[in-house]
Amino acid sequence: MWYEPFTDRLPREGGLTPLGEIAAALEQAYGGEELSPGQIPGYRHMHLCNALHTPENEERLHLPEDQLHIRAVQLPQAAGYRSREAGRETDPVYLAYEEQTGYVYSNSNALFLEVQIARGYTRRDREERTERYQVWRKALARREEEVT
Repeated sequence: MWYEPFTDRLPREGGLTPLGEIAAALEQAYGGEELSPGQIPGYRHMHLCNALHTPENEERLHLPEDQLHIRAVQLPQAAGYRSREAGRETDPVYLAYEEQTGYVYSNSNALFLEVQIARGYTRRDREERTERYQVWRKALARREEEVT
């Protein structure tokens, strides 16, 4: 799987894997294409709003909307991902993210889980069994269930 090189570096000492690095790996692995803001489904009403209201932004960063930078990469159907949206299973699959706030969205459950796995956890997360570490473990278990 494309995310295995990221798991080889766990736990991460300097924080989570940057989302831009994950997007670049997806582009390289599958020939993904970066979308312009106008091409991102739900850009303003969903992604920008959700990134604005992440706990990271509301509690720590306090970034206004004009300082958020939603980016997205769309994957070709040959990548094997399917949209989870009812009646839209054949729609192109994409990953939307905002690096500063850590906001992540995908219209594919499998891709979303894989991104969570690739983001990883820190030594502190593992030692203190933080929520981030628990979410990572659940994502790994759910993804393995889907593959088998």
